[in-house]
Amino acid sequence: VLNPKAAVEGNVQSMQKALIESANPGDTLKIYNEEFSDPESLAMLNKAAADGVNVQVTMTAGSPPSATKPASTTWTGQVNLAKAGGVVHLYSNKAGVLYVHAKAIILVPKGSTVATKAYSGSTNLAGGSMDLNRELGVNFDVTTGDAAALEVLNSTFDEDFAQTKDVTVWDKSGQPLPPASSEALPPTATSAVPSTKSGQFTVSDNAACGSVL
Repeated sequence: VLNPKAAVEGNVQSMQKALIESANPGDTLKIYNEEFSDPESLAMLNKAAADGVNVQVTMTAGSPPSATKPASTTWTGQVNLAKAGGVVHLYSNKAGVLYVHAKAIILVPKGSTVATKAYSGSTNLAGGSMDLNRELGVNFDVTTGDAAALEVLNSTFDEDFAQTKDVTVWDKSGQPLPPASSEALPPTATSAVPSTKSGQFTVSDNAACGSVL
């Protein structure tokens, strides 16, 4: 069961900022998110990537620019991070492809494959989510007994990051256009969600990705 003494009420951005800024050159930050538009958060990630932190992102592709509308803010944020030195793996936003609804920031120290800290919750990297909505999230730290939960978060991210089918890779060398998307979302999605029964993370295959088991 999650420790109620660890609960903090306030803006999640400060917690995420502390986690991002704790990464040193050579460390790896692994990012799951659905939206990618908060200027301050993206500036921190871009700086981390430029400073030598390995920033890895797994997301569903945002909407590209077209003849009738500009690119979505998420698309622009994804492009800018890739140009700053991050590696962005984009799942095509079309029916039948995994839709990334998870939100997490995972820290893996240089030379290690084991995550030592993470944040995971309902908050998008977007201003409305951080400043206006009621969101919930959990900080994890290996020093406070969260090793099992961190392992599930880390291994799930690695599995999704390693996929190549319907995935377009962006990095500093280029940002190729993902395959044509459709508005239809897949009927199911996979995410890591906390279980109040075990106090650990489990993997859920259902449309309500943020549901607590």
